[in-house]
Amino acid sequence: MATADATSARVRFVVEYLPGPVTLGERGLPERYRERISFGVQDFFKDWDVRGADVYFLLRVLHYFPDHCCVRTVWALVLALKRGARVVVCDRLMPEVAVAGYEPREAGYVWFLDGRVVSVCGGADSWLLQVQ
Repeated sequence: MATADATSARVRFVVEYLPGPVTLGERGLPERYRERISFGVQDFFKDWDVRGADVYFLLRVLHYFPDHCCVRTVWALVLALKRGARVVVCDRLMPEVAVAGYEPREAGYVWFLDGRVVSVCGGADSWLLQVQ
């Protein structure tokens, strides 16, 4: 909703995810956003329902899957893109535990949560050093 507040009133958003979170999102969406934000169920490994959008924003989608599943997801997305479309990936980059600015307790908590999710979903960590 903060992104909707920060953009022009003509910008529309479609939030796609699994059925449970989509239902919760629809129920909890304040009335003033209902003309600009809609929800849909999406299987990220199959054809994307929204085609021809200007921007596709992937928030914590790729982090939780193994590489071969991420390739399927991105390929399915490529088929939905129009010329000039943008893809924004907002994912977690894991810091080294000893990086300045992270208190040991905070870093341990991040590692604990990430390890649980990755082990359950079969994903892989993206290290900050990999993208620098």
